[in-house]
Amino acid sequence: MHSSSTMEQVANAPGTLAEEVNGAGTTQEEETTAAKEAAETSKRKSDEPVEPETSGRGKRRRGAGGKKLRPGERYIPPPQKRNPGVSFCQEHFSETSYYFEAGLRKVRPYYFDFKTYCKGRWIGKSLLEVFKSEFRAESVEYYQRAAKEGRIRLNDTPVEDLSVVLRNNDLMRNTVHRHEPPVVGKPLKVLVDDGEVLVVDKPASIPVHPCGRFRHNTVIFILGKEQGISELHTVHRLDRLTSGVLLFARTLEMSKKLDQLVRDRQLEKEYVCRVEGEFPESELICEEPILVVSFKIGLCRVDPKGKECRTGLPEA
Repeated sequence: MHSSSTMEQVANAPGTLAEEVNGAGTTQEEETTAAKEAAETSKRKSDEPVEPETSGRGKRRRGAGGKKLRPGERYIPPPQKRNPGVSFCQEHFSETSYYFEAGLRKVRPYYFDFKTYCKGRWIGKSLLEVFKSEFRAESVEYYQRAAKEGRIRLNDTPVEDLSVVLRNNDLMRNTVHRHEPPVVGKPLKVLVDDGEVLVVDKPASIPVHPCGRFRHNTVIFILGKEQGISELHTVHRLDRLTSGVLLFARTLEMSKKLDQLVRDRQLEKEYVCRVEGEFPESELICEEPILVVSFKIGLCRVDPKGKECRTGLPEA
């Protein structure tokens, strides 16, 4: 259940590679050869004129370890190092601003780059196949149009043909103009903040952290933008439509302690639900199939075509 509010998170957080070979997809033999070539090149450097870097066929590419690209081969830069300890900060909070209307908190539209490294299960598949199976919030036509407009990039190069096959270490980027859904305009009330633990009274309609169509209209971003509170560690979550007490850890040490308490079932959560009519006092088992109506807004319903589901409510 423990999760740190670290930087991307695609459609959620940027995906990570499941398969890597020496970090950049090269073998030990290739690395040794590259090192020898680099040493020889260094000796000749003062005797040869400097030529501009090109991406032509058979030319060397800076950062490719001195390895020649075969005809038609696509250059893939090595993955950037990421610090998992870096949280959302002022740079992210200042992407846009809020305004309030009719009791709702609204976010002014803004441009945003969704980016992720190629996951292991995507290697060998085309961009179009991945969009159809993994990013279903938008239609195939949307991604085809975005590619023609130059908004989809692979390793920072615009991609017009979505039939390109993905390889290890590919970095995918999609630039969008985000329009976040509104949430309730109630301010977030901090109940406890002792330097190690932060407790917040979360209103309904607000997600805990960036997910799906929500980024700035989340508890993490509202606290950062309006109260200057950042670098929080999520101990547990409450659904977007659920209101109640929300607990964060201020430090990594406290986060580990609370996470262990959750795993050991030493922390309890109690939910209060308002129902219509007389709720049964005996144990209740609900076994109805659940169907996702819209991935875009996270809407589900009971439907015979849905996945099997079983929910048990203990005796009162």
